[in-house]
Amino acid sequence: MLRGIQREKKTVGTVGFLRLEGPVAWGASPMLVAMLILLTSSTAFAQDTPDYFRQNCINCHTVGGGRLTGPDLKSVGQRREAEWLIGFMQNPKAVVDSGDGFAVKMVEESRGVVMPIAPGMTRYRAEQILKMLEVESALEKSQFEGVKISNKPFTDQDRLTGHQYFVGTRRRMAGRRVFPVTACTTFLRWAAVDWGLI
Repeated sequence: MLRGIQREKKTVGTVGFLRLEGPVAWGASPMLVAMLILLTSSTAFAQDTPDYFRQNCINCHTVGGGRLTGPDLKSVGQRREAEWLIGFMQNPKAVVDSGDGFAVKMVEESRGVVMPIAPGMTRYRAEQILKMLEVESALEKSQFEGVKISNKPFTDQDRLTGHQYFVGTRRRMAGRRVFPVTACTTFLRWAAVDWGLI
């Protein structure tokens, strides 16, 4: 009911999986309604791209931090054309199975690991990730640079410090009680025996 008049609802259009319904008498153009929903949803979608990347990509990729399982994605748009990258993000296995030389080489460099299809990966999301990677690549230090892992051998001091943490004689933070690593493993072992798990 709208001002005492029953207004008939009818489907005025669809956008993706949304069905737009509304009173015909409102006079809103179906195209206008679709555009507003599309613009607001794409803005929200673009805003979550960094979070999506963090949840689905950062375990294997960095932006400027070097190779992990997958390649470093800094300036990836300069190494491959956008269409290839979008197709690869949407279905990496299909690109590898097609015999694409670049994709096959990436799998070899990744010790045989083929990138999985990320959940909810669409063409639009892939385009947004590429835009984000372009912006992040231009920065001096990307938020997705990742943790630097040293390739230097451990020193005697490193070994001593690690041992002290392990046995509980060195505190990680000032003023906090620290249990040795062996306390947890011993407790779990006793608990497992006591609860009949072993």
